[in-house]
Amino acid sequence: MGRSEGEGCYCAVNHVIRQVIDTRARGYDFTVVDCHAGLEHLSRRTTRDIDIMLVVTDPTKNGMQTAKRIIELSKELLIEFGAILVVANRVTEENKPLVDQMAQENGLEIAAHIPYEPLVAQFDLLGKPVTEIPENSPAFIAIDEICRKILSYT
Repeated sequence: MGRSEGEGCYCAVNHVIRQVIDTRARGYDFTVVDCHAGLEHLSRRTTRDIDIMLVVTDPTKNGMQTAKRIIELSKELLIEFGAILVVANRVTEENKPLVDQMAQENGLEIAAHIPYEPLVAQFDLLGKPVTEIPENSPAFIAIDEICRKILSYT
């Protein structure tokens, strides 16, 4: 999972992505790159020179193993991040102990637990932005906390 043929990638598209990110990021204090689920962006080096890497996982064994693999692969490829924060998403009170156990078994420290929020699925179904979720929502509060943690690194 996530193994490349070797360091870097010679694909033209990935080179263009790196150039665009590097060029555009210079003009901003913060640049957020939302990568698709998977490991290819690491081996293709489209995510490099990153201050904070958020690894978002779901509360599953496969998700935790993938989070672990992301961290391992970044070390294998000598990609340095200022910090790597693992965020467990869609966590319930019932599965939180197991999530924490799986994280520990995989050598992961969970920086934030975002609670399962049925409203997120409903908003997605209706095409409404999740930014409209009420501020008293447990998911909103958890996301606000992780945002504050990210800002503390700057």
